[in-house]
Amino acid sequence: MCSSSIPATSTVTKFEPDDLILKADRQRAKTLGGDLIEKVVKTPFTLVTSLRDEVEKILQVIAQIKVVDATPLRERISKYMDDADRYSSLHHAFSQGIVSEVKERKLTDAQHCLTLALDSEAIKINQKVAIKANLDKALAREIELKKELELLSMQKAEFTKSSTLCDAELAQQQVIISQIKGEVSEIEATPTLEASDGVKLRKLQGLLETSKEELRH
Repeated sequence: MCSSSIPATSTVTKFEPDDLILKADRQRAKTLGGDLIEKVVKTPFTLVTSLRDEVEKILQVIAQIKVVDATPLRERISKYMDDADRYSSLHHAFSQGIVSEVKERKLTDAQHCLTLALDSEAIKINQKVAIKANLDKALAREIELKKELELLSMQKAEFTKSSTLCDAELAQQQVIISQIKGEVSEIEATPTLEASDGVKLRKLQGLLETSKEELRH
């Protein structure tokens, strides 16, 4: 006797696009949230604060997926980042801090250096005051010398003019003296006549007149 097989009844499931989209959105939100958390927790505590802009950008994208509430995730990450900020500030302060003994020694050294620097500054200020006073004196003296130089320059011009005029007058006087010397030489070369020479001259003139008449006859 052959048994007859009865085909199994198949169930046809209705296709629901909205359910598929909803499922995909939830998966996307879950993936973004998971990736975000992984990125944050892998970042060193002192650098977490630098991720705030990027974290906020991803949280806003997740919030736009209406099928999930992004508030719990935002609160968890915000608390973690706030704690990381406090840690970073405390870590920085701790790394910059020093033990009291070292601090006191460094402070004493720094104060000593400050005292020396202030003393040096005071010395420089006094030097500056003295230099300024000497400079003022030098400038005042320079003004006096300039005035004296201007006066000397005017006097020089006057003396030069007078010297030139004197040279011209001296040249004229030398010409006059030369002329007078010539007259003196001429006078000195002229023969000197005695009173008797005049009588002799007249007698000789008379003889010559007589001789001249005789010659005519």
